[in-house]
Amino acid sequence: MSARSYKQGILDGLFQEYYRNGQLKMSTHYKEGKHDGVLKEYEEDGSLKLESVYKEGVVSSSKDYYPNGNKKSERSYTGILKDGTWREYFESGTPAMECEYKEDQYYGLCRWYYPDGQLRYGSNYINNKKNGVFEEYGEQDRLLISSSYLDDQEHGVFKEYYTNGILKRSRRFIKGKLDGEYFVYAENGTILKEENYVQGKREGIAREYNDQGRLVREVEFKGDILTGRLMTYYE
Repeated sequence: MSARSYKQGILDGLFQEYYRNGQLKMSTHYKEGKHDGVLKEYEEDGSLKLESVYKEGVVSSSKDYYPNGNKKSERSYTGILKDGTWREYFESGTPAMECEYKEDQYYGLCRWYYPDGQLRYGSNYINNKKNGVFEEYGEQDRLLISSSYLDDQEHGVFKEYYTNGILKRSRRFIKGKLDGEYFVYAENGTILKEENYVQGKREGIAREYNDQGRLVREVEFKGDILTGRLMTYYE
């Protein structure tokens, strides 16, 4: 069932649709045949499902809701393009995601969260590409990954940590390619591996250690190709 208004044969004014049980399903307004004003959609039990704002047939903002009434998402537009702050929420009401858009692309800071509200990871974007610092966190707000990006490519120092906070891996990138020293550590902090890279290829002496820090293997690379002697040491 529906109720609608016309002006000279064109939708104009209040427009409503109903479920068979008489409950309002949707309510909106038209102006000269186009959505204009607030549109609301409801579940069959009467709870609000969607709320959008239109101007001359084009949506400018929109909100979704969970059945319990908590907000599910918030979105904004300029014309038909994503623009401004977009947010998503867990059913409990805590934030799940918050991102900035400009002309339909990520532009600015984006953050994602755990259900308890703790930050999971965050990054800055320019024209839909990661640019700047990227950080990822685990339980108890412990830093797991710290890195930086340039036009969506890893660029700079990349560090990965164990959940106890001990450094697990450290390496350096230049425009997506490993370049410089690369270290791997055991959970007790002792070094397990050290290598050197030049433009994504291993160069020079690479060493491996046991978890007590004793050298167990040594080999040389040139242009990522094994060269020279491979030395293995008994523990």
